Amino acid sequence: MSTLLTTTNSNLYVNGQLVNGQPGPALFSLVANEGEPTITPNTVVNTSSATASAQTEESYYTAFLTFKLTSLPTAQASFGFKSVNFINTFAFSFDIVGTALFTSSNGSGAVDTGQTVSAGDILTIALTSYQCKFFLNGVPIVQVGTNTSYLNVSAHFYSTNDFNVSNIAFGYLCDPIVG
Repeated sequence: MSTLLTTTNSNLYVNGQLVNGQPGPALFSLVANEGEPTITPNTVVNTSSATASAQTEESYYTAFLTFKLTSLPTAQASFGFKSVNFINTFAFSFDIVGTALFTSSNGSGAVDTGQTVSAGDILTIALTSYQCKFFLNGVPIVQVGTNTSYLNVSAHFYSTNDFNVSNIAFGYLCDPIVG
């Protein structure tokens, strides 16, 4: 079975199902794992100047993650996937410094995408056993091959200062991805 990714008006659809843009009940559990972020369904907010992070309790071999930057982080932030095999390193992530957008893949360092972000932007990662695609507002911006050592991932949200992400959607993504 193939998974079809499509975009319409900056909304991402997986097999015809909208996966971002609307708040609603979460189908996953978010828990704080550092600091004291405020967690509500589909939202993680840190209003202190201290480091904070949250993660999903669920993990999937292949997965998608999409979320809205409700406001820009005031310090460097990383939002994406951590592998259960390498819990101290982001396996695949968006890294934000100011308004500059970077990506990290297969546990490697951040690479500049040449893109900038602002409040209201929607970021998406789609991970399969052979590739990982990064989207900004529904438009693919980076595609990399996948090292299978970094599969089986949970979603993580981390910053050393204020951040606010909402409309979080996270779940299993069937291999292979098309589109």
